[in-house]
Amino acid sequence: MKKFILLMSLLIGSILVTYADVPNAGVGVVLQECENKVCVGNVLPYGSANEKGLKIGDIVVEIDNIPVENLSLREIQSRMIGKKDSNISLKVLRKEEYYLFCFKKTKLVPYGFNLVRNYEIDKILPVQIFKNGDRYTVKMKLQGQNLCCDVVYRKNGAKYTRKLNCRKAIEYNNYRDEYTYASSGNDIEIPTETWINFDKLVFNKYNTYSIWHSSPNQIVKDNKELQLAKTLNPPPPKNGTPCKMGSIIGVWRNGSCIVDMTRGMTKQEKEDYFRAKEFEEELENYLRNK
Repeated sequence: MKKFILLMSLLIGSILVTYADVPNAGVGVVLQECENKVCVGNVLPYGSANEKGLKIGDIVVEIDNIPVENLSLREIQSRMIGKKDSNISLKVLRKEEYYLFCFKKTKLVPYGFNLVRNYEIDKILPVQIFKNGDRYTVKMKLQGQNLCCDVVYRKNGAKYTRKLNCRKAIEYNNYRDEYTYASSGNDIEIPTETWINFDKLVFNKYNTYSIWHSSPNQIVKDNKELQLAKTLNPPPPKNGTPCKMGSIIGVWRNGSCIVDMTRGMTKQEKEDYFRAKEFEEELENYLRNK
């Protein structure tokens, strides 16, 4: 298990190093070369290009009023992406059919589009990071599995540590373009350099450093993050403090609410209760070792 965690940690780190400098967002198109020109190869859902009516086959001729005829595919791609929610103007030529004396012909018709870079291009990358206030979520693809990971905090003695809790995707929703994740997962230990790379992803995407920027290791030192860790992990009540489990009153003991399920039962009811409990334990052991 330790070897698996180490391997996974190194793999996540290497992926983040590779993609740490990817720009924020595009208009939601895939460009390709066609007949020595650059044209739209695919229009992605939920992007500005799809909303404004850009079509597959449109030939890109100008970006922000600057001709692109002498630029390579890679150079045009780099100009299409930028800061999220920034504006970009695009001029394209579109092949349209018409008839002349009953003969079908085609001509190139110019179209202009004012688009917004609202499509997060990291949706197609192995590692994505999302920010909600001071909370962060990481989504990634690893060993053919889609994972959703939350940054969580744990108290370790007098210190707080930062970890990544990951869950496996169990279902994909085409309508919402998102995954449903399993309710439980495993904590994954990751090395210091990975948190540094997470920090780069946050900065490139949101133009602000992450909350762990000043202490990019697993031990929380920054005061702001320390307050967040304490808020998310309040200390348990003192032993003897009353607590409730459903409608039954109990007391806190060593961080757990302890209740007496047999309180108020008759002698016969208690015997029936323990007999049923023993049967459930025997059944569980049988099914576990079957």
